[in-house]
Amino acid sequence: MAEAFSALRRGAVGPAREALGAARQALEQMNRDIGEDAPPTPDELADLLGHIENMEGAILLDLGDLRGAVEHLQCATDQFRKTDNEALPMAINSLGIACRRLGRTEEALACYQEAMDLFAANGDELNAGMLQQNAGNLCQSVNRHEEAIEWYTKASDGFARLNRKDKMAEVQLSLAQSCLVLQDWDKAESAYRTARDHYAGERNEALVAAIDHNLTSIASKMPTGFGRSDRAVEHIKECLRRYSSGHDAPGLQSLLFDSSVRVLDLFPAVSDEMFEWFVGLTKRSAQGSGLQKALPMRWALETLNAICVRVRESSPNQYMAEFMLAAWSVKYRTAFDEHFFAGLQNLKLAAAAMYPAVEAQQTNIQRLQVIEGLCRENDEEIFSRYPQMREMVSRLRRKE
Repeated sequence: MAEAFSALRRGAVGPAREALGAARQALEQMNRDIGEDAPPTPDELADLLGHIENMEGAILLDLGDLRGAVEHLQCATDQFRKTDNEALPMAINSLGIACRRLGRTEEALACYQEAMDLFAANGDELNAGMLQQNAGNLCQSVNRHEEAIEWYTKASDGFARLNRKDKMAEVQLSLAQSCLVLQDWDKAESAYRTARDHYAGERNEALVAAIDHNLTSIASKMPTGFGRSDRAVEHIKECLRRYSSGHDAPGLQSLLFDSSVRVLDLFPAVSDEMFEWFVGLTKRSAQGSGLQKALPMRWALETLNAICVRVRESSPNQYMAEFMLAAWSVKYRTAFDEHFFAGLQNLKLAAAAMYPAVEAQQTNIQRLQVIEGLCRENDEEIFSRYPQMREMVSRLRRKE
């Protein structure tokens, strides 16, 4: 039996089955040798048979023979119950796993419940909590999210008492998923924040960024007032701080871009704040080198572009967007330096000056001249190489 256990732990299913067969033969030979003089007690026999059946069931479970596994594991649990063997909870758990894989949800949950009760009675709160987590996973997989939340909450509370923050964070992520399905935004946010705090302490930057992405989505969906743009922007900025520090830049790129665009789609009013933030990020990235410079720079410029496209579509500030698009559509192919950023900022300020509705024709023309002058002064290349800008100027003059 010891040899069979050892082989199974190593994943050597073939040797485990051979050792198990040898154990069965040894048991039969022992019964023949002992005869009627000193037969094993009923408890000893039940324990031996239980271990053999349990091992056979574990092997079949590993091989994917689920019905065979259920048959042997049921025999094992029947034998272990006769002696209240300490292996009974794990055998019941294995039976629950086999039932789950067969789609027998209620049978699996009943097994998990019995096993966790046995673990709890023996003071094994860790294994009891892991079974509660398994029950939550099972309910979640069959869209029984209310039950899943109950199981996850119990498991999380138990892991908290054991100070197993790693397991608690793992459960909180699953809890948040079910809360999202039920649109319980506040509870989902709380669960994500708990998990985020743990993974931030573990310096798992990629996972923290993924959680921030989900928090941004939640903040944008909370149906209170004008949405939760303050929270959404907070989560985006936290992502950007890590991203601009060079943490797993390729992996975070798509997450951050998606989050940023979502916020801008839902909260056009924050576009100016986001614009300034991204310009600052791009400046810092320009001072880097290698991958840290290339990817953040490219991504930051693409996001700036997305910001201005949304400004153009969602507000009267479409002319500012035209100037901004002009700046990086040309400069994207050239060096990124302080001159570029200074020009970009001046273009923004100049374009912003013309937005208030002014009926006096002369005032608008004067503002247009200011914009044109700043363009030429700060970046002649942009003005000369971007024909749409000249078309825009002509259009404005016709409007005047």
